[in-house]
Amino acid sequence: ASFTVIAPRSFAYLRRMAKVDSASLLLELTKAHAGELRTAAKSGCSLLYSGDGRSFVLKTVSRSEVRQLRQMLPAYKTHLEKHPGSLLCRIYGCFTFRNAQGSVLHAVLMDCLSGAPAGFVDSLLAEKPKAQPFRVFDIKSEFQDGGFCRHFPGGLELDDQVKASFCKDSLAADVAFLASEGVVDYSVLLSLWEAPNAK
Repeated sequence: ASFTVIAPRSFAYLRRMAKVDSASLLLELTKAHAGELRTAAKSGCSLLYSGDGRSFVLKTVSRSEVRQLRQMLPAYKTHLEKHPGSLLCRIYGCFTFRNAQGSVLHAVLMDCLSGAPAGFVDSLLAEKPKAQPFRVFDIKSEFQDGGFCRHFPGGLELDDQVKASFCKDSLAADVAFLASEGVVDYSVLLSLWEAPNAK
C-alpha cells in the first residue's frame, strides 16, 4: 500500500495563505471515519466531512481531475494571492492512495463550504457548540426545485457589512480565471446562518 501527497509545498503554501492550522487540520482528519463517507447524488463522488462539521471536506476525484488540478495549480495560487476575497473553494491538499491489491483512490482536501462563517464562528460555537446552518442551498439545483425562491420569494436583504464582503470585482475575477483555465464551475452553495445573539 502507498500514500502519495501531491504538490506538498504548493498546498502547504495555500493552507498558510488561508490561515489554516495544519496541525489542527491533521488532528481532525485522524478523527474522521471512513464509515461516514457520503455519496454525492449528482457527481457520484464520495465525501467525508470533518467531525466538527467545519474544518474540511475530503472528496474523491478522478485521475483526469487530479491532472487538471496539477496543471492549474500555479495559476490558482496566483489568483488567490491577487484576490484574497475570492469565492472559489479553497483546496488544502491532493492525495493518491493505493492499496495492497493495486486499487487507486484520488482525493482532494477542501474547505467545508457549508461551515460557519469565520467572522463569527467562535462566538457562534460558544453559544451553540453543535450549531448547524439555518439552511443550505445548492444554487445549481435552483432551476429544478426552486428551493431558494420558494423560501425567500423576495430575495435576501444584505446589510452593509455583508455587501462589503461580497465583492463583485472578486466574483468577476473568479469567472475570468475559470474561463482562462477552461473550467466550468457549476456548483454554487449558499449557506445561511443565524448570527449569535440574534433575536
